[in-house]
Amino acid sequence: MKSIFRTTVIAIILSLGAFGSSYAQTYKFYYSAKEQAEVQASIIKQHNLGEEIAKKMQLLKESYTYKEYNPVSRFEDTVIEKTPIYNSVKKISKYLSKSVKKGNIELEEAQSQLNKILDVALNIRHQNTTALEEELWATKGTDQIASIFVDKIVMDR
Repeated sequence: MKSIFRTTVIAIILSLGAFGSSYAQTYKFYYSAKEQAEVQASIIKQHNLGEEIAKKMQLLKESYTYKEYNPVSRFEDTVIEKTPIYNSVKKISKYLSKSVKKGNIELEEAQSQLNKILDVALNIRHQNTTALEEELWATKGTDQIASIFVDKIVMDR
């Protein structure tokens, strides 16, 4: 019984060590504006941070989601690809919008930060992002999620 407990504890410690090392990792992706050019924004919803952000949020939605007909329920389901990336950007968008409303951050600064994050998200859409998705999934705080996009992702031309 004690050996099972020890083995379990050792496995947990080793997995935490491997998990913790991913936080020091930086992610390098190829930068190409082709991903942005592929999507035609049809219906653009207004955004608190401006028209340019609204267009990019629509591009994000059109890039990462699609409708799929479910014959069992006879309804269309919305399927999200690369869910951690999509949900993280949406979460950051909401957070920055609320921060501007509360006066915690200037509008221009929030626009600049979200614009950079959207550019990254739109350009990494067709690249291997498995490690990044795992880190985003494990990260809870919105500030920490934003810092992953800003500090840990390098866009290489």
